[in-house]
Formats: sequence, structure tokens, C-alpha cells
Amino acid sequence: MDCEGWVTIKRVKRPNKTHEYPRIGFHVSNRQIRDDIVTLLQRFGTEPSIWKYKNMYGLQIIGFNKVKTYLKEIGFNHPDKIRKAQNLPVWGQTRPTMAGTMGCDSEKS
Repeated sequence: MDCEGWVTIKRVKRPNKTHEYPRIGFHVSNRQIRDDIVTLLQRFGTEPSIWKYKNMYGLQIIGFNKVKTYLKEIGFNHPDKIRKAQNLPVWGQTRPTMAGTMGCDSEKS
């Protein structure tokens, strides 16, 4: 996840409002690697969505609770991904105000 994964925000536009959800994604050209990671994520209590597009296989973790579980149980080691995860919106608040609740500080190993 530190190498091929990414952290971003999923924006869903509605007529009156735009909703933002945290999203962690991952894609590779090897289906078995993707499926092995899905199995590991499920053991940690995270149920990712899986997809295939042309010759790429991917997964994504979308939503406040799923991303929070992933960051608490697994997290990242890559400094850029840690920084991005710390800036994700959490229940309408920006990441710095929720730093202690998602278990994703830069000192986590």
C-alpha cells in the first residue's frame, strides 16, 4: 500500500451539496497480489471494494469508518501517505482537529 496505493478524497456532487468521503486505493497488474491484499484487509476488519479495468486490478476503501479502521489497524509508513491521511476530512472536520482519533500520526511505525 505504501508503494502502489494512494490516499484521496471522493467527492459526490448532489444538486444542493457536495459530499466528501475519504478514500484509499490501490492497483496493480497482478490479480493474485490484489486478492492477497484483499484477504489481509478482511482479516483486519476492512472490506474493500474491488475492480478490474483493462489489465489492472484494484481495490479501494471508501468511507469514514472503513478508512478509520484501515488507518488504525494497518496505516502507512510512507511520509507522503501519512501526511495525506492526516488531512482527510473526518465527519466534516479537517484532519488536524481529529489527529488523535485515527491513529495515523507520523511517529507510528
